[in-house]
Amino acid sequence: MNGSSSLLFEDSSVIPFEKNLKDSVEETPKDLTYCRAILLIIKYALPSCFGLVLRKLVDNINFYFIGKMDQPDYISGAGLAMLTLNITVISLGIGLSGGVETLSSQAFGSGKNYLAGCYYNRAQVIMAVMFIFQAIILFFSEDLLVLCGQPKMAAKIAGDFIIKMIPGVWIVCQTELLRRFLTSQGVLYIVVNSQILSCILHTIWLYLFIDVYGFGLDGVVYATTITYVLSFILPVLYITFYKEVLKPQSWHCINGDSFTGLLEYLEFGVPSMIMLLLEVWGFEVLTLIAGTLGENELGASIICVTFDALIYQIALGMSIALSSLIGNNLGSGRIRNSQIFINLATCMPIIFFVIVAYFYIFQGEAIARLFTEDQTLIDLIVSTFPIFVLHLLGDYIQTCHIGSIKAMGYQKYATVVCLLSFWLVSFPLTYVFTYIMDLRLTGVFLGIAVGYTVHAAVFLILIYTTNMKKLSVKIQKRLECSNRALNANGLRNVVEFSEMSDLLNSS
Repeated sequence: MNGSSSLLFEDSSVIPFEKNLKDSVEETPKDLTYCRAILLIIKYALPSCFGLVLRKLVDNINFYFIGKMDQPDYISGAGLAMLTLNITVISLGIGLSGGVETLSSQAFGSGKNYLAGCYYNRAQVIMAVMFIFQAIILFFSEDLLVLCGQPKMAAKIAGDFIIKMIPGVWIVCQTELLRRFLTSQGVLYIVVNSQILSCILHTIWLYLFIDVYGFGLDGVVYATTITYVLSFILPVLYITFYKEVLKPQSWHCINGDSFTGLLEYLEFGVPSMIMLLLEVWGFEVLTLIAGTLGENELGASIICVTFDALIYQIALGMSIALSSLIGNNLGSGRIRNSQIFINLATCMPIIFFVIVAYFYIFQGEAIARLFTEDQTLIDLIVSTFPIFVLHLLGDYIQTCHIGSIKAMGYQKYATVVCLLSFWLVSFPLTYVFTYIMDLRLTGVFLGIAVGYTVHAAVFLILIYTTNMKKLSVKIQKRLECSNRALNANGLRNVVEFSEMSDLLNSS
């Protein structure tokens, strides 16, 4: 028995236990300067930004090929399908992966690499279970869309598209989970490199399946699924054969430790998911409101939001970078570094906003002409842009600080803030501005602007009133408890194996 116990601590292959912070935060020295911090944020954010834009680009390429089919029902059906998949599967999966941004980044910062890998595996287990129920619901998409008042033909096309896309959207969620896990340990380019290759091949698949083989809308499904699978499988295979690119002991198969501590993961993952859903669903509601104002207002709203969604990926990439950098430093106890990154999470979005606002206000017509040649619609968009940009400052600040919130593990508080700012402030004001004051589309974007301003302001108060030193100590204690639980589980496994060996030898 004693020999078994000592084996646990002598052989790191049983249960890895890191005794120091080697390689945990090597890129963020104790004497970190603001210039160095800015460069680190850019270094971490660029691959995420590029990868997120590439994922959006796949959808745009799809609709280009669908438009060439000269079937209006295909466009509406496919658009309805992608909207449904985004708000029912992809948003939930990406939101749930927020637990990895919190837990794995903190674990890597404290040098507990094996524990960080366990958090990633636990996320996979939870997402797999959740997806079973999602897939069952998606099989009834056509009927559900008809119940929601959608045209029957569009609902039929969307339902068929959704069912065939089920494997692909699950892979999207896994890819985004992997991206966040790798970023949390400073491995930045593996996923985006696979996406670049997959995106290049995507156009070839579409050409073959649609133009050569004539599969029609099914060809879009086949091409997209292949692209999504390649984006995930290629980095997984690369990591599997070249594990040295990751931190030691962080990449391992799902095992018994992956099924323990699930509640701990859900404590951070579920609020992250709800937080994202409140915002995503909120924007869909605002689109519906714009639709009640007329065809031109709906078109202008969709164009504004579509272009903004592309630019927004930069802020989102910064958020992913900040969650990793702040989480690493909180996990390692480097409070000053964490505060520097938090300060930059406030300042950098302001600079980004000024640049973006300039193009919206002074280059608005050029932007509008990227989407339409209808002069009436262009004039409406150009007149709307000065009001539309008002919400961007609050949006960019709160987006970057979502990275801070996740790094701190404050998702529960942030969920309440999202609920209040969007659903109890923004929507009522949008109704007042749009209908009662008859500001129409201007009222819609004014309501959004007030909501995001409140959102950002409360985030700033929450973050800057937190005692980071106490928070860091709390994080380190929680990680130590989780690591001890793994060690205790490993000790039980070693003891059971030893007793079984003794029994076999005696027989």
